[in-house]
Amino acid sequence: MDPSSSRSKHKYRPVRTSEPVEPRRARTTATSNAMFNLSKPLPMSPPKSGSPDLHPDISLPVPLQPRILNPNYVPSTHASKTSKTHSIRPSMEIGTGEKKSLGSRNQRSTDPRRQYMRFNRQPSESDTSPAMGGQHVAPTEENHGKASTRLSHEKTLVDHYGFGSYPIEKDNSPEKLQFRQSMRRRRLRILFVSLIIVILLIVAIILLVIFVRPIITRSTHSIGQGSSTTSLNQEQARCVNDYLRNATSDPSSYSCTSCLPVLQEVSSDFLNTSTNTTEVQGIRTARQFCGIRAIFDQSKGSGQGNLTSLGWMKDDQVCTWGGVSCDDSGLVVGLTLQYPAIPQTIPNQLAALTSLATLSITGDKNDPTGQIGTNLPPSLRDLRLYNTSLQGFTSDAVFQSGGTLAGLTALTMDGNWAMGSRLPGPLLSMPLQTLVARNQIVFIDLEAIGTSLTFMNSLVTLDLSSNGITANLTILYLEHLTTLNLSNNNIVFIPDNFIFPPIIENLDLSNNPQLHGTLTPQLCLNSRLTTCSFVGTTFSAIPNIGCGPCRFL
Repeated sequence: MDPSSSRSKHKYRPVRTSEPVEPRRARTTATSNAMFNLSKPLPMSPPKSGSPDLHPDISLPVPLQPRILNPNYVPSTHASKTSKTHSIRPSMEIGTGEKKSLGSRNQRSTDPRRQYMRFNRQPSESDTSPAMGGQHVAPTEENHGKASTRLSHEKTLVDHYGFGSYPIEKDNSPEKLQFRQSMRRRRLRILFVSLIIVILLIVAIILLVIFVRPIITRSTHSIGQGSSTTSLNQEQARCVNDYLRNATSDPSSYSCTSCLPVLQEVSSDFLNTSTNTTEVQGIRTARQFCGIRAIFDQSKGSGQGNLTSLGWMKDDQVCTWGGVSCDDSGLVVGLTLQYPAIPQTIPNQLAALTSLATLSITGDKNDPTGQIGTNLPPSLRDLRLYNTSLQGFTSDAVFQSGGTLAGLTALTMDGNWAMGSRLPGPLLSMPLQTLVARNQIVFIDLEAIGTSLTFMNSLVTLDLSSNGITANLTILYLEHLTTLNLSNNNIVFIPDNFIFPPIIENLDLSNNPQLHGTLTPQLCLNSRLTTCSFVGTTFSAIPNIGCGPCRFL
């Protein structure tokens, strides 16, 4: 067989030489031992360049020197104490691109050139990782592919960082500390806002349960019995028909106890839009009848006798009863009750008089008793209480927005000894035109009344007589006030700069024994002033004193 043809077929097959060749097994063992011996180079030397045993196109690289750890290496302080040193394996490069395992039993080491074959691969991301210093190490003749193999990576880690992992030192720079503090504050703010939102949601749910649920329940109940906005349910129709048939001839036989709550559920939309005028008129008159009849039922024996003498309960025509005032359409707008024709307590059924505007009750210092407020209709505009034994109002809320007495424009309280020691606070915010608190023995803040912005634009009559008020007249700026009565108190002083209301017509400061000070021309020359009294004051002792129409003796 032609040797040349054999060399062309096997390109890298070594050519037989005349030199003696070691046995195959011995040569392989020696080569393997030389590869893993790091203390001396491989037991081989490159052939001479002119040797006829090599192919003319083949040139062998310089043999690799064994890798030795950096003698100047100092272990990093960041290295883990528990890390273990890994063995460093020598790298080998294969020129043809084939990877050969160093410990393979089938590896052929007869050809010395196999020891210098290098890996031909592209650099990976790990070659430029932070662990490698952030720079790519290109394979050159000097580094012999240190950055392109796993073994080279291990060597680089050993040379630069030592063995094992190392912890990252915490950055305590001022900028980082400020950033962490800002993030901590931000988390706290988010937590605080979340807590407030949760609390608001809980409060909203509670309010819905308290206020909205009863409305929904009532609506559902009315729907179950029949819609009250378009038609009457069975119970409402029965009460209306019973009233129209029997109440006219025998008013006392009509059952107001069971029928009034049912008729009060009829909506105003039905009363305003229904074409059945008989039903509408029957509902309105039945409501009024039951509301006023409750006063008759709450009266004593003598009281009922006096009411009967005034025509009460003879028929169902309440507008003809004594003390009852109606408008042209037959709706009750006024009710005047005087002892002994008065109830012992103010009945709750009085709220059924949805058109009542004026209520006047005069007692005997014993009756009526109880409280007043929620048992009155919201249509009330003028409330007058004289010599009663009422224990005040149910709460201050009745004078606030949505309360039953929020629409008052006139409040008169005279001789109601059990009403309490103070006026309701919300009164100062109501647009009252008349405020009379006479002989009540209550604490009254004159300065608060004189500086009320609401009273400044609305109050016309102010009567606080016989209350034992001890104060100075400091400010009373009420532009629309025409009547002022502060008699029978302990008013002490009128300063020089005190300004009386500009359009005052009736002024009474009598029976204030310690009252002294200055009567300014602004008062004495007021052409609107018609009646004025300083009787029973220190001004009465001044001879020849004069001030317009004012009396001093």
